[in-house]
Amino acid sequence: MNQFLESLSARQREIYDLRIQGYTNQGMANKLGIAKRTVEVHIQVLTKKAAKRGLEWRFALYKSTDC
Repeated sequence: MNQFLESLSARQREIYDLRIQGYTNQGMANKLGIAKRTVEVHIQVLTKKAAKRGLEWRFALYKSTDC
C-alpha cells in the first residue's frame, strides 16, 4: 500500500484522502475548486493504479450516490 500512495501525484493524494474522509465527488470538487468531472477522472486513474498493483480499491467502500 505504501508504494501505491507514493505513486500518487499531490492532487491524486488529495482526492484519495478526501474520499477516505467521506467526501462526495461534488464535495471534493467544491473543496478543491475543480470540476466534478475532474474529480471523477482522478478517481478513474486512482482505480487503475490500484488495480495494477493488485490492490482492492478503497473507494469502493466509500462510494457515494454521486460517484
